[in-house]
Amino acid sequence: LGAAPHYIPHLFLLFFFTLMPQRIWSFATKGWAFFLVDYCYFANIICVAYLLLLSRGHSPLAPLGRVLNEAQAQSQGFGPASPGPEAAVYVLTE
Repeated sequence: LGAAPHYIPHLFLLFFFTLMPQRIWSFATKGWAFFLVDYCYFANIICVAYLLLLSRGHSPLAPLGRVLNEAQAQSQGFGPASPGPEAAVYVLTE
């Protein structure tokens, strides 16, 4: 996963759509359906809705990722000297 982090949302969706029906069936047969009304299940549903409906193939944190990648490249000796924290604010407000 570290070599291809862009597959993490796909893996999350795969796990959600394979394990969540099993969890619902398991809880329903035991009479524990009320336990499915919990914040963690609600948060997972919101994450799935975001990934399927709103993401459109880009992340809202992409500017932050660019800043971190540039900082890492500069710390390893690739690229110019660090311009300072004002560059991070500029990139985040693009």
